[in-house]
Amino acid sequence: FNRDEIVSFALDGKNERNFWSAKITASLDLRRGNTNQLDYSSKMMIQRRTAISRLSLDYLGRVTSKDDIETENSHRINQKYDTYITKHFFWTPLFSEFYTDSYKNIDKQLTLGAGVGYTLLDTKKATLNVSGGPAYLHTKYATVADGESIDTSSPAFELSTKYKHELNDMINMIYSYKLTFASPSSGRYKHHMLLTFENELTSWLDLDITGVWDYILHPEEAADHTIPVSDDFQILIGLGLKF
Repeated sequence: FNRDEIVSFALDGKNERNFWSAKITASLDLRRGNTNQLDYSSKMMIQRRTAISRLSLDYLGRVTSKDDIETENSHRINQKYDTYITKHFFWTPLFSEFYTDSYKNIDKQLTLGAGVGYTLLDTKKATLNVSGGPAYLHTKYATVADGESIDTSSPAFELSTKYKHELNDMINMIYSYKLTFASPSSGRYKHHMLLTFENELTSWLDLDITGVWDYILHPEEAADHTIPVSDDFQILIGLGLKF
């Protein structure tokens, strides 16, 4: 092949499983005594990579209960399929997100869209991708105030970036940020940010420290006239298995 005709290289093999990789991270905090509390969180990343395509599936969930009363239950699933047209330019025929968090008054929220992206940095130790495109956002709230619709749909526009950096032989940093612009009835503006430090313990086991920041500009008022807080912060510490 001529060098200028090569888009990218990827591992190949005779079996479909050769194209897949995954990592599952889980953390558990259990307290008994004057306070009985359980905090459980899980993070999963699955990727299928060929020479010209990349399918990414991500999951983040957290369940918390105190004195046998649930105080948090949230789940987020992201999907993104990219096809490389050149070495740096790619298009995304489909990206999606499913999100539920009853304590933020969101029963179900679905985002579907398509877009384009560009690889700004691709070295041995670091990669940086940016992408974005139009989307459709549908939200069903858990409860609403009198006279308000429990369902809302809106055109939207999504921008995202992902940065990976190998800080040294033992520690990797992964930063991802996604923001969505929509109509006022859908919150107008929201973002989801993750900052993870992977500390390698063995070739297949990591100690992960992850910071999560979720934000929505205009949360929907519930039936009891309470308004969820715009910001949510989490620190997750857990063990991650790599496959």
